[in-house]
Amino acid sequence: MIRNFVDDIKRAKDNKAYLSALALALTIPDICGKIEYYKTSNMNNRDKYIAWFDKWIYKYVEIPKSKFENFHDYDEMVKFDGEVCYALRNELLHQGNTIDGYNSNGIKFDRFELCVSDSEWQFGDGHGCQLSDGEIIETHRIFNVVNLLECFISSTEDYIDQNGDNSDSLGIIKIQKI
Repeated sequence: MIRNFVDDIKRAKDNKAYLSALALALTIPDICGKIEYYKTSNMNNRDKYIAWFDKWIYKYVEIPKSKFENFHDYDEMVKFDGEVCYALRNELLHQGNTIDGYNSNGIKFDRFELCVSDSEWQFGDGHGCQLSDGEIIETHRIFNVVNLLECFISSTEDYIDQNGDNSDSLGIIKIQKI
């Protein structure tokens, strides 16, 4: 059943329906979190989303740590973790915005941008900050939406390969052919 969601995300991405693909992709941690933490009654849906994202997707979106020690704090500031993804999910699905959110370290993203290239070659993701008098006054993260979708697709396929697709027993929505 989860496989159907992944297949729809791929179809939307391949047809350049990026907002549709992203909106559906952002629900994957909800669905898989419900499955993985089904018997964990002390976790609310938000906690399940964040835990599943951090366990399965984070490794795909993590920025490699800078080799320069003075950038280590900054690396933490632009971390795209389950907290930030949950904020993006809420903003995009409920209000049509990108985020003005926080990561798990309580550090605020001032700007979160999604972009795409019209060419065959998709550029990478980026991050940055604006400084004033040596103080960081703005942080931002830029994701190529195609790359971000691939992170969701790959991690979900890994999850299915390792755990199977056990969504039918939990009443996950499906469309039956008649």
